[in-house]
Amino acid sequence: MAAPTVSYAALIYTVTFSLPSNTGGTGVTIDGYEILFKQSNGDWSVATGCDGTDLTVISTRTCDVALTTLTAAPFSLVQGN
Repeated sequence: MAAPTVSYAALIYTVTFSLPSNTGGTGVTIDGYEILFKQSNGDWSVATGCDGTDLTVISTRTCDVALTTLTAAPFSLVQGN
């Protein structure tokens, strides 16, 4: 599976990812993705807006995360890092 792409516009990060090349067998459907963002302390967490079990995220393979989400706890990221 290729690495996800991330774009930024209007204070929103958009994450787009492709289907995996192997889903575990013929006819096996994907019922969710694990989409994690790295916190400033090195831990990983799910971000609001990027729930990999959401049907829209599963079908479009795209999710949006507000800059304010990533700069607030628990992520506490600094823009530009």
